[in-house]
Amino acid sequence: MKNLMRDRRAQERSGPSGEAVRTTENRHRVEWLFEKLKAQVEAVEADADASTIDKARTVGYLANSILKAIEVGGMASRLQELENLMDRLQEKTS
Repeated sequence: MKNLMRDRRAQERSGPSGEAVRTTENRHRVEWLFEKLKAQVEAVEADADASTIDKARTVGYLANSILKAIEVGGMASRLQELENLMDRLQEKTS
């Protein structure tokens, strides 16, 4: 099992630093999504034709999406930290 996990992590890594490419790409996607959602919230708030309740519902939905994006981004960075720690511990024991 340990070998399987180590092999999976090794496949996801590139470069001499050993940083996971997938984690970095996910972080960039989350940042991009956050900016797009922020722009949409601003557009909804500026819409003079939409009713107050429609604006509130839409902003609430978008806020939920933003929170989910933030959560995913935080989990990705914490996972990267744990993988780096595991690698350092494994190097010390090898």
